[in-house]
This record gives sequence, structure tokens and C-alpha cells, in this order.
Amino acid sequence: MKSASVSRLQFKRSKRSTLWLAFITGFSLFALGSCGKSERPDIGERLDTPSALASHPTLSVYYVLNASMSGEFETGSLQSYSVPTSASSSSNPRVTLQTPRLGTAIGVARGGEFLIAGFSGTQGQLKVFNLDAGGNPSSSDKPQDAANVPSGRIGSILVNAVEGQTDTWTVVVSVGDPLSSENIAGGDVLLFKYSRAGGLVKLASLPTDFYSPSRENPLGAYLLSWGTPVVFPSLGIAVAFPQGTVNYRSDRNPTALDWLKGNVTLPNVAFDLRTVSAAVVDLNALVAGKGLLQTLGFVPVAFNLNGQKGDAAADLTAEANLTYSFQQKYQSAVAIDPQTSPCQLSGPLSGIAQPAAVVVKKGSDSNIVSLSGWDQVATQLRARLAGNEIQPILGDLLSPTAVSLNSSFANLKDRRTVVPSIHVVNTGSLCTLSWLRVEEGRSSLGREQSLIQAATDGNIASQLTRDLDLTGTSAFTVNGNYVLTSSFSNNKIQVLRFNGAALDNVGVFSP
Repeated sequence: MKSASVSRLQFKRSKRSTLWLAFITGFSLFALGSCGKSERPDIGERLDTPSALASHPTLSVYYVLNASMSGEFETGSLQSYSVPTSASSSSNPRVTLQTPRLGTAIGVARGGEFLIAGFSGTQGQLKVFNLDAGGNPSSSDKPQDAANVPSGRIGSILVNAVEGQTDTWTVVVSVGDPLSSENIAGGDVLLFKYSRAGGLVKLASLPTDFYSPSRENPLGAYLLSWGTPVVFPSLGIAVAFPQGTVNYRSDRNPTALDWLKGNVTLPNVAFDLRTVSAAVVDLNALVAGKGLLQTLGFVPVAFNLNGQKGDAAADLTAEANLTYSFQQKYQSAVAIDPQTSPCQLSGPLSGIAQPAAVVVKKGSDSNIVSLSGWDQVATQLRARLAGNEIQPILGDLLSPTAVSLNSSFANLKDRRTVVPSIHVVNTGSLCTLSWLRVEEGRSSLGREQSLIQAATDGNIASQLTRDLDLTGTSAFTVNGNYVLTSSFSNNKIQVLRFNGAALDNVGVFSP
């Protein structure tokens, strides 16, 4: 009986991890059979699979990307809306622009000048949309304001201005599905430069541009994968977290405690610490024209099940060291950077040293941990690269702090969940983190239950948790103290207002 139960769970998880492939395959077959003639209406102002949300950085405006996965429409759309402040607020879009189908990600420039939308499928694409002073989008007609990307799901798009330059931004894109149940998500992290004059120019791809598996390798033919990128504009670096390996003997790696105690000598052909390391790129140098191998390094990431560092002075039996290990797999992340964050973290998170990367573990626990020390990472990376090292493995520089542990919540103890995104929420008196948590494995038909959480208390077990009214929640964004989520099964938007202690329901909206 137990074996049958496990098989059913594995089947459901497999359905979820292959859902996007099914959508993309279906779309491709439809396109081949359409013979160039459209027989279905445009999507118009409707919501149809609102799979991506984003907020304007300074205005009470948010954006919806409709993937149109129902098969009813041949187009998708990008829409802008005013953030509702009451149940009687208008639910009609300010602007609706026709787009390709399968839109899955939106990245808004920090200054509000433009946004970039990502469209997934057998041929992925990035498209730039200009934003006016009111935050309303318009399509760019410049061919250089679009770029093709590898097939797969575009998971995130990060747009940041380059310090000291008035018309240059970096664009960091993840392709692949870090939320899948598979051991390795695959895909790439793509690095672009964007300017009004030159458009989107690809600079590098991780790991494609520096790694090729080879059977002649002493470690065997294994694969590497990174995803869930973050950018620290104040440091001029981009970071991508590991997504696991395939066909690699991890038992040859030194333990995290060996690393912590300083007992690891590099280089060593018997192991590859890149598999347990975040990839770090000197974006400033890459944009200035240096090659990827002259700008790339790695920093190992390790913490225990309580989101804490190990004890270098103790042996393996010490409580802090029993579960202390390298952490390979992540599903989402956000950068807390003083140059781009809307506020300084306060309340229970005031002790987190910025800049910090808040990461969500992949797996049954889905724990959320903050990692500080990226200023030291940037300094050491540049020093090691200046010494002509290629792909240096940096020292033990990161300091973890637990933000949320599933084991602290009784109602999550037996539920497997994923956290697709995490954002800063600001009431004016409290600046903290909020995240969407989606039940995984229940079905692939939009019946998953979801909840919103926020770090409101120093005691993790007392943090705020609120179930969402809509099932099948697919996307999440924050605008000030307003939390917005979208349901791809109900094709509606739920809006909540965070008052520092509770999430009040503003309403459920659809055009």
C-alpha cells in the first residue's frame, strides 16, 4: 500500500514537472497545423493563464503577461493595471498589447524606463516594451529590441542599470525550470547588455560557454547546471545558484565541514567544487569587454537544516555539524541590495547584513535562507582574477541566516511545496520579505492550494501565513504593501494589503 502511494505521488510530480513541455509541444503542433491562417480570435482584454506578474518600481502599477494556454486564442498579451485599493476599484486594464503566447517572465528596469518580457517555447524570445511616465507599456519596433533564447521555460528576467553609464543595462535571464522535481533542471543563465542604441547583445551563457562534459574527464562525463540568478548592482556582480549534477560521484567531494575547517587543497582533479558552488560573474568587467573566463569564479554554499553555519572548532557530532552540508539545489532567489531594494530590512530581518541573497532550497523542505558576505565575494573574485586565475574557487565567505523553515509550521509538515518567487514588502514602518508558497504534486490542472507568508516575527513559527482564496496560483508580485497573485485556473487576480501584522483581502479582480 505504501509503495502504491509513493508511486502515485511520483506520478503527480512527474506530471507537474512535464506540464510546461506539454504546453510547448501542444503549441508547436497547433502552429504547424494552422497553415498560416488564424481561425481563433485575439485574446483582447481578457485574462487567460496570467502566468507572470511584475510591479513598476515607483508607481502603483503592475503588469500581467497572459500566456494563453487554454488554446482558445492564438495570441497572448501584456497588460498594465492600476493597483486596486478597494473592492470597488476598476478591474479593467489601462493598456493591453498583443504578444506571442507562452509569456512566462517579466523584468522591469529599476528606473521604470522599460520592461522586458520573455516568451517560452521551442524558440524562446525576449522582447523590449517601452514604459511612459505613467508606467504604461508600448511595443518597440526596433529589431534589436528582441532576441532569441534557447528552448525551454524562461523563469526570470533581471534588469539593472550599469553604474556610471546613462544608457546601459545588464539583463540576466534564466532558462529552464528550477521548480521541477527532477534532479537537474537543465537550461542556461544568459547574460545580456542592453542599450537604446544597440539593443540586446548577448555576452555569455552559463554553463555553455565554459563547460563541456567529456568522457575523458577523470571525473567522468557529468553535467553542470545553474539557475535562480540574482544581481547585486552595488557590487557589479551576478550570481547563479547550482541546480545539481548528473553522472557525478558526489562521494568524491570533500565534505562541507572539511571545507569549513580549511582542510581542502585546490586544485584537485578528484573533485569539482563547482557542483556545490554559486557561479559569480564580474558584470562590470564583462560589460566592459572582458571574456567570461576572465570574469567568472565560484563560491561554495553550505549550511545545515536550521539554515546555520557549521562549527569549525567542533567535530561532526556537534549539533551544528550533524546536518551541515554543501547545498546544491535551489528553486528561487532574490537579491537584497542597498542600491535597488525599496527599503532597508527591519523588524525580524534587521540583523541580515546587506547585500544579501535570500534563497529557497529545492526539495521537500523548501527552506528559505539568507546568505550574506557578497561584498567579500566580489573583492576576492576580482583579486583572484587579477592574479590570472581561471574559474577560481573562492573561500568560505558566505554567512547563512534562517528566514523560514517548513519544520516550524505544523500545517506544512506533511505538505510538499514550492516557492516560485520572493519579494520585499514595505508598509512604511516594516520592511520585510513575503513569498508565495504553492502546494506541489496535488495535480497539474490548477487545483493546487497556495498560501502567502511574510517574515513578521523573530520566532519563525509565529510568522504570518495566509491561505489564498484562489487555487492554481501561478505568479506573485509586490507593490509597496500590496501583494498580488494570479490564478491560471480561475484567470483572476487576488489583491491583499499587508498592514505589518495581517494580510487583508482587497478583492478578486478580472476584466
